[in-house]
Amino acid sequence: MKVPISCEQAAEVCDKAQYKEASLWQKVLMKMHHIVCRICRIHSERNGKLTKSIHTANLQTIPKEQKEKIKARLREEMNT
Repeated sequence: MKVPISCEQAAEVCDKAQYKEASLWQKVLMKMHHIVCRICRIHSERNGKLTKSIHTANLQTIPKEQKEKIKARLREEMNT
């Protein structure tokens, strides 16, 4: 069976699909590619799991004031 798109193109469509930017036709071609390419299929599964983990994680950053205090303390410790 001739693969309709290359591995590079399949990876690009996979990335687009993660962010809902891929067209239906691109998704169909990617799925056809996954039928014959095990490596790309595994890559797509892992990419999906990673994206899902990032979206469900409750990521929080340090407030700007606290960052500045940490920077000042580090600078002070480096100078002594």
